[in-house]
Amino acid sequence: MNRLRHTLSAWHIPPRGGAWGGRGLCCALLLLLLLSPACRRTRPQLPSNKPLPVEAPALDVVRMNREMAQREDSLITAYVASHYPGMEKTGDGYWMRVERVAGGRRIAWHDTCRVRCRLAALDGRVLEEMPPRTVVVGKQDIVPGLDAALQRLCPGEQATCIFPSHLAYGMKGHGHAVPPYTPVMLRVEVDALSK
Repeated sequence: MNRLRHTLSAWHIPPRGGAWGGRGLCCALLLLLLLSPACRRTRPQLPSNKPLPVEAPALDVVRMNREMAQREDSLITAYVASHYPGMEKTGDGYWMRVERVAGGRRIAWHDTCRVRCRLAALDGRVLEEMPPRTVVVGKQDIVPGLDAALQRLCPGEQATCIFPSHLAYGMKGHGHAVPPYTPVMLRVEVDALSK
């Protein structure tokens, strides 16, 4: 008890029955309870520049995408060999065959042209018959592969293109017509070109 009185007097808390009565001890204990969690040691945080382990999930996603692209490319190559022997692969990664040649000036970046498209699966099913529409080449309001393919065509020409999924509708797909990660065939006809 002497020890408690000495501690309380060091904190300038009068002993029981003093000026504060019994509330002084309660206040001191409450103060100790409130301050005790602040004295605990917290665990050190890991540094943000810690190197990733070799098998990080991001590396798995990159490897998975690369393998998927290779499978898709081999699928398209086999399809082209059996159905379109004259079709050539472009440097941009899609396959293209011009079926109706018209000649004249080729479509350039930022040209406005009117196109008609028919979207089909590699098994031949027509997925969507798109109405004629006016597009600006390079504006990115069409699939990236078609943007590139239009620059190889002249007004009045018709072509069949096969796009891998990353140049078509990618991981989102296209509504119910095209599932995600699906290569597509697009028959495109350029009707007119306006500057």
